[in-house]
Amino acid sequence: MKKAGGISDEDLLYNAAELIQLCDEEGKPAGVMERRRAHQEGKIHLVVHLWLFCREADGDFLYFQQRSMRKKSQPGLYDLASTGHVSGGEEALAAAMREAEEEIGLMVRRQELRFLGFTREGGAPLEGGGFDREVCAVFLCRRNAAPMLAPGPEVIRMARISVTAFAAMEEGGTGSVAGTDPRTGEELYLTREMFCPHTGEFERLVRPQIG
Repeated sequence: MKKAGGISDEDLLYNAAELIQLCDEEGKPAGVMERRRAHQEGKIHLVVHLWLFCREADGDFLYFQQRSMRKKSQPGLYDLASTGHVSGGEEALAAAMREAEEEIGLMVRRQELRFLGFTREGGAPLEGGGFDREVCAVFLCRRNAAPMLAPGPEVIRMARISVTAFAAMEEGGTGSVAGTDPRTGEELYLTREMFCPHTGEFERLVRPQIG
């Protein structure tokens, strides 16, 4: 979470004392715990994934963020439009709205978000010990125009990628994808290895909703 007055290097690594929402395998609340302890003990906890789909004049596009190089996990990789932990006692939908505003400056109304389902990630050992076991509440935001974005300090840049091109990469037809930085117009050429892995999430949950 972003603190008033900006965000420090320590915050970018993560706020270890932040209380996060624990859950069971089905995403049902199961108490709260400090983030550091939840990771150390391998507790299952709830996170949100937000996919941003925009139908624009020149085609259908998905938007991704490039994570700060100061992030503790997966620095520099491209990820979904916004992601993040659900705070203790927080509703997943509210967390998705908060993370979108904090990370990429996107103001989202509740009625714009569609809950697509849960996925499960993690289980691999973390550097320093513990396990990051996540149940991910996946949301889709649809827009009929290019979004107004203002990435914060947790994000290096945004990438605008056509749905067709991203689907081809996800389905194994290509090992890379072309896109653009929507703020500068810079052309980007990204390999599959440059993306955070969210295995099967696009094909199973997102693609059926966007055609």
